[in-house]
Amino acid sequence: MSRASDPLIRKKDGSGDALSYYVINRVITRWTKRHLGVRLTPHKLRHAYGRQCMDLGVDIRIIAEALGHESLESTKIYTQVSFQRTRRIAELFGSSGKLK
Repeated sequence: MSRASDPLIRKKDGSGDALSYYVINRVITRWTKRHLGVRLTPHKLRHAYGRQCMDLGVDIRIIAEALGHESLESTKIYTQVSFQRTRRIAELFGSSGKLK
């Protein structure tokens, strides 16, 4: 039976120990560079996930829980980023509703 504190990604040596952040970071960075042509880190992917959830209208409390934030203050940055992105898109169309 697994517990919430059990590591999500474990070593293959049978010890059950978690992989270090350094190893996970290196694997993801190399894989994304090789297969996607862009260098992504777990941190960048985490922020992209939070931003995408906000853009889709997911409740901020759910996003905070998914990202492991203890307070909503840490999650509020996604609200601001989402608002600025929406404003830039709206400016492209102007008041006429047609693309400038």
